[in-house]
Amino acid sequence: MDCSCNVSNSYDDCESRWGCCERKARVFHECYECGCEIAYGDTYWFHTLFGEDTISNFKYCNDCQNITWQFFKNGWMFGDIWDSLECYFDENWSEDLPSSCIIKLPKGVRDKVCDMLEKIHKNCLETENKYASDMYKRV
Repeated sequence: MDCSCNVSNSYDDCESRWGCCERKARVFHECYECGCEIAYGDTYWFHTLFGEDTISNFKYCNDCQNITWQFFKNGWMFGDIWDSLECYFDENWSEDLPSSCIIKLPKGVRDKVCDMLEKIHKNCLETENKYASDMYKRV
């Protein structure tokens, strides 16, 4: 069963070509998305983007790669997946959240997503409480 969540962004129709392969780190790297360290011997994902006049390379840890597989099936902007995901959850908070997608994530990245959701939920509650308080003061 396919995940019902697909974060849409303005980059979905980009004309660039890209390739991706799994590699084993022979030196230390940094994940382009989250900035975590990819240690010697760890597997990571190497993306190559072929633009009109440039070729760019991006290294992704397994957590960030799993996020792209579950939530960005139509493409994404390199360096933007966590912000895009947070915006998607924030804008769609009142709708059913994609628990079927979240449960498919490995535990470490699932915990990061759940922490993000808790932060958004807390912000929503604070906003609602502030609004209710303001309404009470007007009465």
